[in-house]
Amino acid sequence: MIKSLYTVQIAGISYIQHQPARTYVSKNAALIDDAAHSVVLVQGVNALIALEEACILSTLLGRISSRAAISAALQAFDHVCRPRAEAAARHTIQLGLVTIGRNQEVGLDPYLVGPRLQYHWNAIKESRIEEQQTEAVRFMDQLLVPH
Repeated sequence: MIKSLYTVQIAGISYIQHQPARTYVSKNAALIDDAAHSVVLVQGVNALIALEEACILSTLLGRISSRAAISAALQAFDHVCRPRAEAAARHTIQLGLVTIGRNQEVGLDPYLVGPRLQYHWNAIKESRIEEQQTEAVRFMDQLLVPH
């Protein structure tokens, strides 16, 4: 019974498919955290990503001075936050594949498993919130410049 239970769990993990989101925003609404991300992140990283997104969105919304700025703020949020969340999702999937021996490059080689797990884990947990905020504000300001 235990063997069949673990077999089912491993099979489920090994066939994770991630479809990247086209956008997290519309003209006047944004999806954040689990509403936006199609893959469950590991070890509390989903909380880290959610806090990053909330902080960036709060910064952008605090700069709104007109109705047109709402759309610009949301587009800037999407421009900065979606790639970060999508990368975290891809690394999460790779962590799972390495863990169960299904990564094409690592397989079951014990000398490669540790470094590959560390690489993906470091890529997931690396937070560059200040850089993301600066980039989001720059992008928003660029969108608001009259053409």
